[in-house]
Formats: sequence, structure tokens, C-alpha cells
Amino acid sequence: MVALAKKKEWSLLLLLAPALLYFLIYHFIPISGMVMAFQDYRIFGKSPFVGFKHFRILFASPAFLQVLRNTLIISFMKIVLFFPLPIIFALMLNEVRSSILRKFIQSTTYLPHFLSWVVIAGIWIAFLSPANGGLNQLREMFKLAPKDYMTDKGAIRWVLFASETWRSLGWDSIIYLAALASISPSLYESADLD
Repeated sequence: MVALAKKKEWSLLLLLAPALLYFLIYHFIPISGMVMAFQDYRIFGKSPFVGFKHFRILFASPAFLQVLRNTLIISFMKIVLFFPLPIIFALMLNEVRSSILRKFIQSTTYLPHFLSWVVIAGIWIAFLSPANGGLNQLREMFKLAPKDYMTDKGAIRWVLFASETWRSLGWDSIIYLAALASISPSLYESADLD
């Protein structure tokens, strides 16, 4: 009986091995790299331990508070302002009756998710270029002076928010669209009657 139980345990451990390897490789081993924050790291040779030296430099920097403030503001924009957009988009997409049009819209909004951030940055830099970017050409049509959005302190947060929204809207809306598709049509009929 004991031998049979041990065989069962080994088979369960064998099933658990891929998940354990995943956590070991991608979660536990990288933790050992955290020691580099406390060293003057060198690729070759011994890296001397310096304690909190790098943290003191970071916190003493005059730009630290501005960087922290920008990080918190951009995170707030992504969490609070972006959160309802995929839900609204999924609700609007759910109301499109033409399945061909719905699939086309869903595919075109879903595709940017597969682009790397380098490609997305290139697209946005080209689009916002002060010399011949699409947005500045539109401004010229309305007799407005060109604006460099990538270096404007007031606009760059909105550029980051817009690029994140453009990349993630289609992907995030799929979850909500799936939830809407699972709603029974009888609930819609009873709502119409009410």
C-alpha cells in the first residue's frame, strides 16, 4: 500500500514539475539578481559591495520627486481613465449587427497589441513629428502652428496615455465582449418587456 502511494506521489510531482520549473526559472532565480542593486556591478571580475550607495544617489537626485510624480500621474491615468474604455468599446462593438463589420473593427483594434513597443514608439514619433507628422499637418489645415508633442511637458503624458490606449483597447475589450456574448438572449427579451 505504501509503495503504491509513493508511486502516486511521484506521478503527481511529475505533473507539477513544469509549473515548478516555471516558477524557479522566472521568479526565484531572478531574485538572486537583486544583489546587483547593492554592488558596483562589473561584467568581469568581482563586483564590490557598496550597500545603499545607489539608493542614496537616487533619492538625493533633484529629479527624483519629478520622476516619482510623473510615474504616479501616468499610472493614475492608465488605471482610472483607461479602465472604462475597453468596457465602453465592447458594449459598442456588441451592438454592431453586421458580423463582417464587427469582425473587421475587432481585428483592426486587436492588431496593435502584437506590435512591439519599439514599433509603436516609431509610429507615434512619425505621427507626431513637428515637421511632417499627421497631427501637425492637420493643425496646418486649421492655420495653427506646428507643435512638438514629444518634447512638450504638458502633452507627453497624454501621448503615453494615447499610445497605451491604442495598443491595449482591442485586446482588453475581448474579455468584456466574451462576457457580453455569454449573456442569455432571454434576459434581453425580459428586459425589453420590462
